[in-house]
Amino acid sequence: LHISGENDVVQVVGGWSHTLLLMSNGRLFIMGRKVGTGLEEDTSNSVEIKIPANSNINSVDSGRAHNIMLTDNGKVYAWGSNIFGQLGLGDMIPRKEPILLANVGDLKEKMVIHEIACGADFTAAISDNGVFTWGCGKKGSLGHGDEKDQHAPKRVKNLNSEMSGIACGAHHMLVWTRDEVAYSWGLNDSGQLGLGHHDTIFVPTVLLSLSKTVQIISAACGAAHTLVTTFDKLGSGSKTWAFGSNCQGQIALENTGPAACYLEPTIVPSLTGGLAIQEVACGSVHSLARSDRGDVFASGSNICGQLGIDTRSKSFINRFTIVPILKGKSVRGIACNGMQSYVMCPKKWLKDEDVLECMSCGLGFSFLRRRHHCRNCCGIFCNECSSNKIALLSLKLSTPQRVCDACHSQLKAVNEATASPKSPQSEPDMEELSINFVIAKPAS
Repeated sequence: LHISGENDVVQVVGGWSHTLLLMSNGRLFIMGRKVGTGLEEDTSNSVEIKIPANSNINSVDSGRAHNIMLTDNGKVYAWGSNIFGQLGLGDMIPRKEPILLANVGDLKEKMVIHEIACGADFTAAISDNGVFTWGCGKKGSLGHGDEKDQHAPKRVKNLNSEMSGIACGAHHMLVWTRDEVAYSWGLNDSGQLGLGHHDTIFVPTVLLSLSKTVQIISAACGAAHTLVTTFDKLGSGSKTWAFGSNCQGQIALENTGPAACYLEPTIVPSLTGGLAIQEVACGSVHSLARSDRGDVFASGSNICGQLGIDTRSKSFINRFTIVPILKGKSVRGIACNGMQSYVMCPKKWLKDEDVLECMSCGLGFSFLRRRHHCRNCCGIFCNECSSNKIALLSLKLSTPQRVCDACHSQLKAVNEATASPKSPQSEPDMEELSINFVIAKPAS
């Protein structure tokens, strides 16, 4: 996916059939099926979401078909499907644009939200007043002691410590406190709660093996599995733990198949050996991990190419394996949804051999359809999609430079509103311009 222009993607999240892109200038874009986007029709093109006035977005998240947005002043907005009350607006009416949650349920107007997360059909939020959940209560996913749906935010009892993080799966949750105590609850048919048994849990329960001696760096929940990366306070460095289903290798432990379930946190062997894992992400039945060097490792189902690895004869991998096409890309962020994966990379001058087709029209390169680099976004395009030249004033290049059509349209408007260009200077380092967004796909 090519993101043109000077503004960069700072966060990407996906629902089951739609995607949200949060840009560095605060703009928010969405694409995918209308059931999740709130648009009138399905679209593969990014469409800008109208943001309420005087609102600066801090983060976003998506469930199966609903979306949540957190502003920098701690306010929460929601839109999309609402069949279970997952928008938290006190009803079951879907919304086509972001609506503020204010004075609904236990969430009072003056409360400041610090973090948000979405399960398949439910939502969770952390504030100084505790943890709040709402939406589908199936299998105890909300932590209120029952399976009732909640159409408005409800505070989860017995979570009185200051919370540090939260992760949601299809029907289970994991939260952890600043004093290093982890809790889990919800569906546990595959051991995804890490409590040593298969029983579904309806209230927060302490995850003893990941409490007090380790600090959680990153955690993620899939359909029936959980990954947690920790830093050991005893001095043994970072470790990645996995529990739950390994039916298709999504947690990369020894056994696979329908009965392969790990009921307690187990260290992932293929993420040891000096790898300093900084971030993990879970799809339905696949997982990603990112190291401090910017390498990305993938394991699990690859039936839709979601691992970014050419497995050909195999439908899954049971080992975290480096994604070849991302070597040297210094990946700065990863994300997964149901059957897709996303990575964020520094924008830089791409190698010709890494791009086989135009990043705009999608047509393959040939002797007649040659490659051309856009001097603004660093992508590679055919001559028909990059025939314009324009001054790159933000890079202090007043001499017209060849750019792609999308960048040309944006830069033309900016340049017309900018003062006279200054004298040309030496070109900047193209390796460190900004951040771009790439969808991982099988190497060719």
